[in-house]
Amino acid sequence: MEEEAWGILESLDFPASASARTSITTGKIPGEYGVFYFYIREGNSYEFRPVTSRETKSERVWDIIGRYEEKLL
Repeated sequence: MEEEAWGILESLDFPASASARTSITTGKIPGEYGVFYFYIREGNSYEFRPVTSRETKSERVWDIIGRYEEKLL
């Protein structure tokens, strides 16, 4: 522990799977990337649709790696 990084692993306050998965891949909390559930409400209606990756307002770890991929190879 003296030579490596470590810390207490904490879950989200509301560990819904959609939020937890996105938090793992972005390193942020749901309020920062905008995904809270598996569905999203359409405007001011009562219609719902499934959440897609387009709703995530943050880069994911593979997006960041992809930017540097050529430099790493």
